[in-house]
Amino acid sequence: MDMLRLLQKVGYAGKVEVDGEVFSSVGEAILKLSGYDGTVRVRPLWPLLDEEAEKMSAEYVGPPKKENEEKSPIRLGMGLEYEVTVRAYMAQPDRMNFHFHAKFNGGVPMPFRTMRGRVINRTEKMVKMDLYAYPTATNECLCCKRRITHPISRMYGVGPDCAQLFNIPRYESRDDLVDNMKNLRKQMKKIVWSGYIPNSAILSAVELTKKPRRATL
Repeated sequence: MDMLRLLQKVGYAGKVEVDGEVFSSVGEAILKLSGYDGTVRVRPLWPLLDEEAEKMSAEYVGPPKKENEEKSPIRLGMGLEYEVTVRAYMAQPDRMNFHFHAKFNGGVPMPFRTMRGRVINRTEKMVKMDLYAYPTATNECLCCKRRITHPISRMYGVGPDCAQLFNIPRYESRDDLVDNMKNLRKQMKKIVWSGYIPNSAILSAVELTKKPRRATL
């Protein structure tokens, strides 16, 4: 069900296959499976447009670099802990002609685009991380990176729509948030993900040491 809700969140509008049964929409599948708390296998059936497929192919390096762009991919240190923000495709399900998550991450995209965690493996072009969500004051949602307009939601970094998706309470006052921050941290740290991230998909990384520092380029 989490994958269906994620598809719904990113605006997927095509057919979806759930345990071999094809539904005309994500909403129809969610309605049919309401009340079911077991595990299901979900597969989107909506092909990408050619231009979309081209953008998300080429060894999963993300959008092509602009001419004369010199910036190198961010590289993370083995065993170190970071707060990372990734490109949008890392938090979206695989589509036709783009199978990164199916190939490397068991078909599961990241639940949040900004997460914290430790590097547990490295290759030349990718890192494997154990990640968890964590409340952080920001004007952009940690989950989807859309701008947050609700002033209290900005204080912990999750917009109302994404909070509802992950059953995170919406706080209406600063005092309410402060009183419940310990429980909020515990709840968000249960939102976990483990998998590979291409170096080129990492937009920013801050090492979580006593004195935070930017990852090297």
